[in-house]
Amino acid sequence: MKLLLIRHGDPDYANDTLTDTGHRQAQLLAESLLDVQIDRLVVSPLGRARHTADYLIRLKKLDFEILEFLKELRGRYTDNLYAWNHHGCDLLAPGHEITKSNWPERVPYGKHMGPVYQEFISQFDHFISDFGLERSGDVYQVNRANDETVAVVCHAGVIQTLLSHLLHIPLPVVYSQFRIDPSSVTRLELEQKEGLGVFRLVSLNDMSHSRSLPRENEYRIPQA
Repeated sequence: MKLLLIRHGDPDYANDTLTDTGHRQAQLLAESLLDVQIDRLVVSPLGRARHTADYLIRLKKLDFEILEFLKELRGRYTDNLYAWNHHGCDLLAPGHEITKSNWPERVPYGKHMGPVYQEFISQFDHFISDFGLERSGDVYQVNRANDETVAVVCHAGVIQTLLSHLLHIPLPVVYSQFRIDPSSVTRLELEQKEGLGVFRLVSLNDMSHSRSLPRENEYRIPQA
């Protein structure tokens, strides 16, 4: 099984759609995936993701499914602060060791994001069980052969949270150190052994399809 995790194009957050640059990114993205096998396309219900997916749907004549749990996570834990806004230097300072298990007690947003994280990964694991994968500790039990490629068009926070879950990296580390640009593609592949499987990261934040476009110097913080 392969996962293509696709962030929506450059967003117009106020209108929940894409900027002109975002539309061009989405078009170039679709063209770059023209010859790539996609067996199932699932999309966030938010407009910026839907409008990004539209280019893929039209060009590749794909069926698609809207999944509510793929909408941007509730990362805002105060009036104007998001979990993914925290600088890595503040989170990873000496004496602040963060692990997979202790991060909810070690970061300012832990009390808020702990339940959000658990709810999200539970919904994802329920979704992926349709493909014969059953979570068992840190691995998946593979109940049937599956060589499908699933494309997921969603949001930076969703992709970062999935990477934390699938690669066993503490969530704050991914939020502060893994960049997910608009229209980027992140690829993972399931590797199997003796009936069990784990996902391996193949590529992160691939923006090769939009090399011809100006790239923002400042990383745009994803919003809800």
